[in-house]
Amino acid sequence: MMKSEPTPSSLTGIPLDLLSLFLEISLLSRLLLLIFIGWVVFPPIASAEEKVEVKIEGVGGALLENIRAYLGLEKPPPSLTEPTVRRLFRRAPDEIGQALQAFGYYHPRIDSELTRTDQGWIARFKVDPGPPVHIARLDLTITGEGNDDPEFRRLRGNLPLREGETLNHGHYEEAKNRLQNLAAERGYFDAHFVSHRIELDLQRNEAIVQLDFDTGARYRLGEVRFQQEEEVFNPLFLSRFVPFKPGEPYHADQILALNNALVNSGFFTRVDIRPLREEANEHLLPIEVTAIARKKYQLSAGLGYGTDTGPRAILGWENHRINQWGHRFKSELELSLLRKRWTADYQIPLRRPATDKFDFQAGIQQEETVTSESRLAEVGLSRSVLLGSEWIETLFINYRAEKFEVGDVQGNSRLILPGVTFSRTLTDGRLVPR
Repeated sequence: MMKSEPTPSSLTGIPLDLLSLFLEISLLSRLLLLIFIGWVVFPPIASAEEKVEVKIEGVGGALLENIRAYLGLEKPPPSLTEPTVRRLFRRAPDEIGQALQAFGYYHPRIDSELTRTDQGWIARFKVDPGPPVHIARLDLTITGEGNDDPEFRRLRGNLPLREGETLNHGHYEEAKNRLQNLAAERGYFDAHFVSHRIELDLQRNEAIVQLDFDTGARYRLGEVRFQQEEEVFNPLFLSRFVPFKPGEPYHADQILALNNALVNSGFFTRVDIRPLREEANEHLLPIEVTAIARKKYQLSAGLGYGTDTGPRAILGWENHRINQWGHRFKSELELSLLRKRWTADYQIPLRRPATDKFDFQAGIQQEETVTSESRLAEVGLSRSVLLGSEWIETLFINYRAEKFEVGDVQGNSRLILPGVTFSRTLTDGRLVPR
């Protein structure tokens, strides 16, 4: 009987190629472990960060500011190395040229020098902007209904582009923005530029600026739709806040006036107004108003101290909407060692609820000091209306009855006090009162 000898690949029962692969993985793992330990024990030495000082000669003012804004050397990456410094330096003349072109200078001469010192790098640029390009002709065309709008005629004469002046690309963009902004403010929502371009003749250093602006038709204000979370206020009452009539030409100030009337009325915590352009019909633009009413009741309390009253406590209560027509009521009670006072005010909004109102007021007061004592009762009626756009006129009449005692002197008084006051609120801009 013949016996078979074991082959090398089956001496241990493991294939030779698999054993070889296992040994290679083991050696590689040990090598990676040694590299990791070396990295932790002996971390690589970071190269010193380079510093660059930029010096620019030959220009100043807005030109210099714009050059610095364009230069990559003025805002280098955090870890600046020598290759990066040299790369940014090579790009600098093109960046300076772009910065000068924005102000109409297309023929600059730029001498540059990069030197290294003990403190870092110094990049010097001597700039001669050369002759500027002037506007030889300004072709401004306004078509559509805006052509007959006096505001567009006024803007035409106030644009920052004029023939004979140095070409300024910032002024060119500003002129386009002002045309578009005026169109949006006055309801030309389909306005667009048919064409806008600058033609350059660098041989003559001249430019032709062309702006062809089509305003389209002017939209008109449509119906105002109020959206409420609940049917808190009567729609007819809400309609009193609207400062315009359907069919009037659209103007953003009218929308702002509506927003201010609602916000300043004290009835709402949030107001959102959205023109519904997608629902416009024959350029009549519906307006959607989402008005979130404030909480119906409000209770307030406070503690204080006054030189004439001593310690005092104040308790207030207010009903912000007694009914769907915006009637309101508030009352306040003040208690102190020397004085006790209660006041009440019932308010009825009139035609313009944000400013016009009737007030019915009543109050009683008792005050006692070491030498005097008085009891006072008062009722009054006032009417406030807005005159024009700023002044509020308030007519009032009050009846006051008082019984007093000062030392040994006692007495009674009854007074009828009519009067009128005028007040107004000044604002910085449109929204901030002062």
